[in-house]
Amino acid sequence: MTESSFNFNGYKEILFICINKEIIKNISSIAQIGGGDLDKLLVENLAMENFLNKKNIYDPNKNQILFNVDVLQFLSHFYFAGKYYYSYSQNINPLKSNTFNEKAVKISKELFLNIKNLNEQLPFGKDRELEIFAYGQALTDELLNSIKDDFNCTVRGFDNTGYSNINDMEIAKYVEALGIYC
Repeated sequence: MTESSFNFNGYKEILFICINKEIIKNISSIAQIGGGDLDKLLVENLAMENFLNKKNIYDPNKNQILFNVDVLQFLSHFYFAGKYYYSYSQNINPLKSNTFNEKAVKISKELFLNIKNLNEQLPFGKDRELEIFAYGQALTDELLNSIKDDFNCTVRGFDNTGYSNINDMEIAKYVEALGIYC
């Protein structure tokens, strides 16, 4: 458990890192050699990669977008030909004129268009189909259906195959944690 935590109105978020400290030190040293500082290590991408590999979801013939809908933020991870490429993060701050679901659908569409544009700029990117998955603590059936309705391509959740004690919508809350143990 790190000292990094966030508390707001009864909500508490604590950062846990499940990685050998020596690996973090080595990555930090490499950053310093290059004249930079390690500011953030996106450990969830490593866990997500383990989960996708374990579930045989990676497809090197496709580029994949993973939308992580959390209580306060919307993350999207872009995998190019089965390899992690880039992440976007946006806060979900519903306004009086928007519900949480409306704001999440709007953000998903914006991030999809950003990634689609990036995909078309990458070598061989536009030759690969974009496959979209949605998961996360705040993902509900209703929100998943709203996102699906707004897109002109398939958006899938993760199924619980291999995790019989977790239902399909509950698995969305635990994807990164399951990836750590895969």
